[in-house]
Amino acid sequence: MCVLREQARETARTRRQEKDIMGACPADEAEDLAVEGPSVRFTYRRMGPQGGVPLVLLNRFRGTIDWWDPEFLDLGGIVAQCVAL
Repeated sequence: MCVLREQARETARTRRQEKDIMGACPADEAEDLAVEGPSVRFTYRRMGPQGGVPLVLLNRFRGTIDWWDPEFLDLGGIVAQCVAL
């Protein structure tokens, strides 16, 4: 579990550095939201217009929400509400 936490921290660090270099995408500005499950906390981001059927993006087992390409999330958020996990 500690390895996954360290990978998530490194990804967040890299993301902040890229944001400083390349400028912000709207997906980068999306707030992290969380829901508590019985044994785990799920963190997600919502982008795009509210209402309708959302486009839910699931990452693989070891992935985090920071691994999604911000430009891809921006494009998805134009069409529909995106929920990235």
